[in-house]
Amino acid sequence: MVSFARRLALIVTWILIVLVVSAAVLTASMRIVLPNLDTAKAPLQRWATDATGFNVDFSTVKGHWRYLIPSLSLHDLSLSTQDGDQSVLTADSIEMQFDVVESIKRREPTFSHVSIDGLDLDVTQLPEDDSKETKPLTERLENLFLVGLGHFSIQNADITVLSPSEQRKTIDVRSLLWEN
Repeated sequence: MVSFARRLALIVTWILIVLVVSAAVLTASMRIVLPNLDTAKAPLQRWATDATGFNVDFSTVKGHWRYLIPSLSLHDLSLSTQDGDQSVLTADSIEMQFDVVESIKRREPTFSHVSIDGLDLDVTQLPEDDSKETKPLTERLENLFLVGLGHFSIQNADITVLSPSEQRKTIDVRSLLWEN
């Protein structure tokens, strides 16, 4: 019985050591990669374009640590339709706090807080989804911002929508804070 308890204690100890070393390697890797993220700007733009279905362009992407949490900053972001003639979204800056635990669970990048400054969104330019297999784009955006993100804030935004009378109206949002 004593040898079983010792073996169990030894197994648990080794599991803890492996977890601590893995966390240390992951943290050190992110501390090295994040400040040099702007060198991978082109692959990031291609990945974002493929993931969203829009042409994605930004001037700089910076990674840094804030309060022991890895964060990303995008500056001068622009999303346009695939043909490139209609700009759907522009933003002066976007700050995102990376949620490491949720990203590992979901196996995709997950952010716990997103802060957007200088947003200009034209909802009237969003393409119509004719596909029955996927959710409509407006529903996916709603799920992203109102359900998927735990916390986001928007500063100095102009959002253009269609009114019930089919006229384009612009909503001026100076400050919005959303917490789920």
